[in-house]
Amino acid sequence: MEPILDFHCHIKGGDLYRREVSGDQIVATADECGIGRTVVFSICLPGRESNDLTWREARKHPDRLIPFAHVVPIEGLLALREVERCFGELGWLGLKLHCGENGPVPADLIVPLLRVCAQYDRPCLIDMGGQLDTARELAEAVPECKLVIAHLGAPRDEVLLDRFVALGLAYPHLRFDLSYCHVPWKMQSAVDLLGAERLLFGSDGPLIHPRIELAKIACLDLKPDQRRRILHDNAVSLLGIA
Repeated sequence: MEPILDFHCHIKGGDLYRREVSGDQIVATADECGIGRTVVFSICLPGRESNDLTWREARKHPDRLIPFAHVVPIEGLLALREVERCFGELGWLGLKLHCGENGPVPADLIVPLLRVCAQYDRPCLIDMGGQLDTARELAEAVPECKLVIAHLGAPRDEVLLDRFVALGLAYPHLRFDLSYCHVPWKMQSAVDLLGAERLLFGSDGPLIHPRIELAKIACLDLKPDQRRRILHDNAVSLLGIA
């Protein structure tokens, strides 16, 4: 069985009811799909509460669940301190940010958080909420940050998604996850234009069953090494794990 690492999964999600799921449920769902390890995080809570929830569930399966920190950028210095705690004290391997939790987020609130990620050599997975101009500002401001834009930038807007891919062409250090893409024919275009080495598999689960997102990957015209990169190797390299 080929190795799979899911780079995008919620302990607490951003759906209508802000559902919470257990680490046990995430692992059980992953087992149904042959997923070995899963990046998990909580959103829609203040930073410290998000991370306490993630830690409570992730530590039940330390060999399967990889906790990412989450903060709300408008928390300012509190957010910075919380990210430093998660990276330094807890040893977590990345940060998840979301630009749609509390309305649009200006780049100047996000840049300091990306600098902390760069300092600790940790990736940041960010849902831009369609904020293309903000994404460009971030790419220019902190090029040393391993920035992963979720959902190919704009999962439901074909035109805006193309503009995010173009942004990726302009800034080769940017990476993208393929989760929750409602225009899956654009996924092949992203592979062709950006290269498989800059794309990562994510389910945006577990409310979205990973099998759905894996089926989209299966429909792409990929060579075996490209498929392995997207499903596993790119994430492992970003996270610095064996």
